[in-house]
Amino acid sequence: MIDTARSQRGGIANWQALDYQKRFVAYLAIKMLSDGHRIVRVTCEELDDIKVEEESKITYYQVKLTSSPTLLPKEICNSMKLFSSIEAN
Repeated sequence: MIDTARSQRGGIANWQALDYQKRFVAYLAIKMLSDGHRIVRVTCEELDDIKVEEESKITYYQVKLTSSPTLLPKEICNSMKLFSSIEAN
């Protein structure tokens, strides 16, 4: 039998994380439209959470919502592996 309370907590946590990601994308969009900024494109959920193209560089963002002040070493290693694979492409 499925623990609905646990399932709902996961759904709420996922929604909160997406809400945080959407707010960050909104911030980047405002920054893109502001004078003096060189952002030319913001792409969501392609190779990474957010890809920001500027006139002279591309930056990738992993946007995560957490209540923990630190990440576990395994989480950091997994993120570094992902960034390396993206950079290789």
